[in-house]
Amino acid sequence: MCTTSQVMKCVVMVVIKIIMFFLSDFRQYHFTRASMYAELTDSALNEYVQDIGAGNEQIGPEAVRASLRVRGLRVQRRRVRASMLRMNPGAAALRAVLRRPERRTYQVAGPNSLWHIDGNHKLIRWRIVIHGAIDGYSRLVVFLHASNNNRSSTVLSSFIRAVVSYGVPSRVRTDRGGENNAVCLMMNIFRGFDRGSALRGRSTYYQRIERLWGDLWRGTTNVYCDLFHHLEEEGIIDIDNEIHFWALHYIYLPRINRDLKDFTQQWNNHGLLACLKDT
Repeated sequence: MCTTSQVMKCVVMVVIKIIMFFLSDFRQYHFTRASMYAELTDSALNEYVQDIGAGNEQIGPEAVRASLRVRGLRVQRRRVRASMLRMNPGAAALRAVLRRPERRTYQVAGPNSLWHIDGNHKLIRWRIVIHGAIDGYSRLVVFLHASNNNRSSTVLSSFIRAVVSYGVPSRVRTDRGGENNAVCLMMNIFRGFDRGSALRGRSTYYQRIERLWGDLWRGTTNVYCDLFHHLEEEGIIDIDNEIHFWALHYIYLPRINRDLKDFTQQWNNHGLLACLKDT
C-alpha cells in the first residue's frame, strides 16, 4: 500500500519528466516560436491588411492583429506594423505622434464582479445609438449593439442576451440615464437591494468603457460618421425626412451591427499590455 508521500513523490517525478521532455525535445519536434505563426508572404499580408483597414485610416496594428486572429491567422506584431507602414505610411506616422492617454489604477475583484454599461451617441445625428457593456476585470466586451432608439427595453434586451452567454454579474455600473432603468431594476431584484447591485453615477468611473468607445471610434464608427456626412453633403439623404431615416436604418443598421460583431471579436482577441487589474 503506497503512502501519501510516496504517491506525491511519483506525481512530482512524472511532472519533472514531462517538463524535461519539452525542454530537451522542443526544437527536435519543431515546436519553434516561428512555427506558431502563419506562413504568409509580405504581399499576401499586405492584401489582408489593406482589406481590414479599407476606408479606415485610424485602425491600429493591435486591432489588425486581432482581426487576423479572428480569421485564423497569427502574425507577428513587427510584420503587421511593417505591412501597415508599407500600405499607408501617412496614417502610420500620424498614429506614432498621437499622445497615449494617461492610464489610471483600476481594480476589480474578478470576472463578472462588475460590468460597465453605457451608450455611445457618435451617430445620434442619424438616430443611431450603440449600447455596450464590458467586464471590468477581464475587459471582455459582453455586448455591443446598434439601435434606432435609446429605450430602456432595448438596453435590457442586449443585457439579457449577454447574461445568457456569460452569466449574471455581481454588479453593474451605469450613468443615471433612463435607458438603464430596466437593467438596474433587474439587477436589484436578482442580486438584491442595498448591496450596490446597480451602481449609478458620473462617467468618470467608466474608464473601461470609455477606452472601448475610443477604440470603437477609430475601428468602426468614424467610417460611418464620415459616410453619413458625405451622403448629406451630396443631397442623398435629408435628416428632416422620415422616409430617408427609415431607408438609412434599413440599409445600414445591419451593416453596423455586423461590423460591431467583428469589432467585438477583434477586441476580445487583442493582447493586453498591462496587468488585468491595472491600466
